[in-house]
Amino acid sequence: MDYYDETAASYIPLHGAEQREKINIIGNRLKPHTNDILLDVGCGTLLSAEILPCVVVGVDSSFAMLQQRKKGFGIQAYGEYLPFKSHTFDFVICVTALHNFNDYAKGLEEMLRVGKKSYAFSILKKSAHFEAIKKNVSNLFTITYTTGTQHDAVFFCEPKR
Repeated sequence: MDYYDETAASYIPLHGAEQREKINIIGNRLKPHTNDILLDVGCGTLLSAEILPCVVVGVDSSFAMLQQRKKGFGIQAYGEYLPFKSHTFDFVICVTALHNFNDYAKGLEEMLRVGKKSYAFSILKKSAHFEAIKKNVSNLFTITYTTGTQHDAVFFCEPKR
């Protein structure tokens, strides 16, 4: 987390184009509408709220990153302990953050718990945990579509419930 606290003010100039690309891919596939509520777990600066045409709530462990947001609702929390009631969000996304979780399996279980419809996860291809994260995703969710960018694989999912 120190990296994100230290680079919060320069995060968008450094990584904004890459993050925008992934959020646009996710938005084009999920197609959220104005009244939909989307949870962005590991949201960083909440760039998704600037791009997606719905109500966006973001969760991030870095308060410094959340302070950089321009839109949306940001809450400091960990993805493994989401402070929301079950089945609250129409959509849940996690953009290149799972590999930073202390317990990505618990984080995925929490995202499954708070979501209703559709989920999207982008996973850093070069992460040492890529295969394990992908396996955890496929254990909890039905992967309906897969695409990617140069650095990430993007999985679109529905709950197996």
